[in-house]
Amino acid sequence: MLRLKFLLFFIFIFLFLIACSCDETNVKSDYQREINIQNRCTKDFSSKVCVPAKNFIYVIGKGAAPNDENLTEVQRYLLAERAAILDGYRKLAEKLQGFIVTTLTKAGDFVINMDLVKVQTEALIKGAEIEKIEHNENGVCTAKIKIEIPKKNKIVSMYNSYSKM
Repeated sequence: MLRLKFLLFFIFIFLFLIACSCDETNVKSDYQREINIQNRCTKDFSSKVCVPAKNFIYVIGKGAAPNDENLTEVQRYLLAERAAILDGYRKLAEKLQGFIVTTLTKAGDFVINMDLVKVQTEALIKGAEIEKIEHNENGVCTAKIKIEIPKKNKIVSMYNSYSKM
């Protein structure tokens, strides 16, 4: 009789846990995942085939206007814009090719005397488009840059696998 009570108790707990794990959030996430898959396709109505949409990587570069009295307002404006664009290109290079980090730390008497970190990247970027440039009133400029990545590139498959999670 005691075994039967334990068995019924564990069956009840098991069914309760299954019922709790099947809530609306799982249904919504499955529905949202299906919508995301549909949004990745563009419909070609003449052939009625789902053609995969283009894959893009977006970055936002930021640049600040230099605080130099010898420069005019226009020069500061243009230098901030150029800094934002170059920062965006650097971020694209880091995403596409990766980067190398070199560090050097010197310590003596249990105190760090010097800590040096160098980051280096190198890439040839073709086809990047500046989508939007915005200037703030405090002299900071942001540039949104995008680049199309072919389907065969392993970076896109890596991003797509993370987005499905």
